[in-house]
Amino acid sequence: MLHHPVPIGTTANGQYCTLLQNKVRPAFHHKQPELLEHGVVLLQDNAASHRHHNAHSLLQHWGWQVLARSPYTQYLAPSDYWLFSHVKEHLWDEQFESEDHINSAVTPSLHRLSKDEYRGAVDRLPRGWGKCVDSAGDYPEWKIYV
Repeated sequence: MLHHPVPIGTTANGQYCTLLQNKVRPAFHHKQPELLEHGVVLLQDNAASHRHHNAHSLLQHWGWQVLARSPYTQYLAPSDYWLFSHVKEHLWDEQFESEDHINSAVTPSLHRLSKDEYRGAVDRLPRGWGKCVDSAGDYPEWKIYV
């Protein structure tokens, strides 16, 4: 799991290519270098930074594919259908005084989850993704399958 908090007052739009180059690709190189050789398939939402031509060009240059998805599909990324609910569960009653306080609370909640829990969430993704794509993004029963 790679997480990178965006500083308050900034947006991810201006940082996405830098994040891909300096964090995401090196994380693949370190954790799963075989994926860099055999091809990465990236699942991302339809945020403006993800659709920007610079990001598209960079991913194309690396030979990475982007998994197609409907612009209105919810719950396709493990962070949407699984991870954020676990993080929120641990942080529900917290009062945050600063950005550093938020980051120092989120990081341990991400590390509490085992590799098997992360792997299980990713393994469930193809079934739900197929159902969402087959129904053009209109799949309200998605939560049943996660």
